[in-house]
Amino acid sequence: MEQQQIQEWQVSSHRVRWEPPDVIKLTWRGEVREEHVVDVYEKLYSIEADHYWMISDISQSDVPSGPVRARLAKTQEALRTVGIAVIVSSSYKRAVMDMLVRAINLLSRTRIKPAFFDDEQAARAWVAAERQRRNNSR
Repeated sequence: MEQQQIQEWQVSSHRVRWEPPDVIKLTWRGEVREEHVVDVYEKLYSIEADHYWMISDISQSDVPSGPVRARLAKTQEALRTVGIAVIVSSSYKRAVMDMLVRAINLLSRTRIKPAFFDDEQAARAWVAAERQRRNNSR
């Protein structure tokens, strides 16, 4: 099997990074508009993987508006995310993200429980531990 390469895309001020075999890192910066969400998710849909872990850094993003959160919730269900680590220190943004994931779970057959972290190192450690736990349970 051919080894996949790391891929990165820039969408406005946001970044999408695919780290084969199973990690996506989203870095949201500044305003998150509906067209940004559409473009970011278009990149995610193009990734050829059975499943992946998502690290979403929202520490430097604005809180998305209601319509943008609704688009995120509707769009997420087609993804193959098995876990999401959210990098954010603001308790307000954590609450918004938690509500967004709950909406995603209600609108789809997905059952994702977000884990919140103050930095990327802790988020990556969680992904590694959860991946190991998932592999051991098979």
